[in-house]
Formats: sequence, structure tokens, C-alpha cells
Amino acid sequence: MTDLLLQCLSHQDCTWLTTAGQSLTLQKGQTLETTQSGQQQVYIVLAGRLSVLPYPLEHSARSPIAQSLTQVTAGHFIGNLSQPENTPAATLIQALEPTQLLGISWDVLHQKLKADPHFAAHLYQAAALLLAQRLQTIAHTNIQAPAQRESVTVFSGLNDSDLAWLMTVGQIESIAQDQVFSHPGKPSDRLSIILDGAFVMHQINDDRSPLMQTLSDSETISNSAIGAELARLSKGDWIGDRIFVNAAPTNTLITAIRETQLLSIPKWRIAAKLVHDVEFASRFYQVIWMLLKRQYDLILQQFRQDDPDEREDLSDGQFLDRVPLAEANFEWMLNQIQTQLGTGRTIQWQS
Repeated sequence: MTDLLLQCLSHQDCTWLTTAGQSLTLQKGQTLETTQSGQQQVYIVLAGRLSVLPYPLEHSARSPIAQSLTQVTAGHFIGNLSQPENTPAATLIQALEPTQLLGISWDVLHQKLKADPHFAAHLYQAAALLLAQRLQTIAHTNIQAPAQRESVTVFSGLNDSDLAWLMTVGQIESIAQDQVFSHPGKPSDRLSIILDGAFVMHQINDDRSPLMQTLSDSETISNSAIGAELARLSKGDWIGDRIFVNAAPTNTLITAIRETQLLSIPKWRIAAKLVHDVEFASRFYQVIWMLLKRQYDLILQQFRQDDPDEREDLSDGQFLDRVPLAEANFEWMLNQIQTQLGTGRTIQWQS
């Protein structure tokens, strides 16, 4: 993981982090808590190994031993790169061996992210890549996200010029009701934005290796292999964004619930844009990181409390503040697309 972080950061980035950060050593068994009131420090693990516990030990009344969610090794981040008050769940970080950390004040880091798009693009890319890998190590990921949370993140994080470029290089795609859009194990070569309609995502029970699934000639899936419903995707949601964080194809089946229209952009187009437009890259990778962080927080909630009724609402004031901006951006993009297509059909944000 250290190599992955260093591949994303420049020499100037590393110099700034070294100057702005302070060293911290945790001995074996020592803990570091991130609380709901806000993590005021962001840490980079320099050496050692940590265990992420989804709730403080004293809160585990139902389980005398807190279950470790995952382990964090050198190169990973601890803390929230967005607003500290957006951290929805307390976690306990425990050193499994002597561990060296580099701590940076969140206020100082936030100012750097705002002022330096090159640094922001590099850091958010690294954070997204690392978080995607951490999610792949967690088995219990079958969580349905609240409706439109993803679309609000996407359309409040990108600006008009980003959306205009996506429309310029993208193509409108129509998927018929009950048509399969994405097969399990098959890598995606495009990023798609749902303009109208909806998809359902199911877990597929397949014991074959990922390579066998990918190279298999047959795309027929038996009903017995279709597992639990994972999520429903609607207007504004992305499909295919994981290809930009090196995530392996998943065992999921995505099928249209009704006729659905998409704006699809080839992967190579976006990959080239990320290289040549650093400001776009900073916003794009931040959006992907936020989507992954949202999924990670939902998993933390699942581990912290067994009773869904007792789980905390992950909504926050800042998210609600972003809804009008996201709605305006989405409607602006749809109006532009409808004008270009010469159609008077109206597609609205709300279902």
C-alpha cells in the first residue's frame, strides 16, 4: 500500500506532508479513537499495523468482544478528508504492533486541498484507490444505500464545465425493461450516468474464479444463482466508476427495472481527461472517494449495531445543503441533452 500512495503523490506533495505533519507512535495495544464530534486530525500510517474496530469496546454490550472490521497497514489514511463533522460513526483504531503515524491538522489539510488542485487530485486519487482496496477485504458489503445519496454526491461535486464535457464525449444509451446492463465478472469499459429509469443490482452466487467468470462464453444466469438484492440505482447514479480505482469486477447483476436512458462515456476518454485536466481530476477523484467513504461508513454502521432501528441516520446538514445544488446541476444537464436531441420530453430529478 505504501507503493500505491507513493505512486500517486509527487515529490512536492510528500515534502508538504512532511512539513505540515507531526509524528506519532502507538505502542502495541494502544488505541486511537475517531469520534462523532469530529476527527480533527488525518493520519497516514508510515509503518506498523492497526485494527479497525467498528465501535468502541465499551459500546459492545451485545458482543463481549468487538469484531475487527479490517486491518490498516503502511500507506493508508485514518480520518476523514471531508468535513470532520461528516464522520457519522465512532471507530476505534488499535495498534497490533508498534506503529508510526504522521498526523496532519484537518484545517491545514483542508486549506491545502482547496488551494492546490494538483495536490488535491493526487491525494483524493490515492485515498480512493486505498479505500477501494480496503472495501474489497471486507466480506459484508451487501448494504442498500439510501435513495439518491449517490446522485447528490455526484452532482454537487462536479461543476457545469465537467458536466458539459461529459455530455460532449458521451453517448445516449437506452436499455429496455428487464434487459441486463452489466453481467457479473465482466469488466466495464465505460462510465454511465442514469438519466431516466432505474436498475436493480443483485448479488450472484458463483464459486468460479474471477478469470473464469470474465472469460466464460455463457452469460446465462440461472435463477438459483441470483442472490440478494443489493441496491436500486436511479436518476443521477453512476455505474462503472470503480474502474478508475482498479477495483476488480464484482459478482453482481444489474438489470433495468423499466426502460432506462443513460449517458455513457468511454473509459479512455475520462482517463485522458484525468491526466490533462488537473482541476477536473481533483473533483472527479473527490467524488469517487466520497462514494466509497459512504459505503464504508454504512458497513461500519452494520457492524456497530445489529438492530437496524438503532442505527444512526447518516444524513447530515451539509449533505442536505448540497441537495439543491445537485438538483440544479442534474436538471441543467438534462435540459442541455434534451435540447441537443431536439426533444421536448421532460425528465425530472424526483421519481
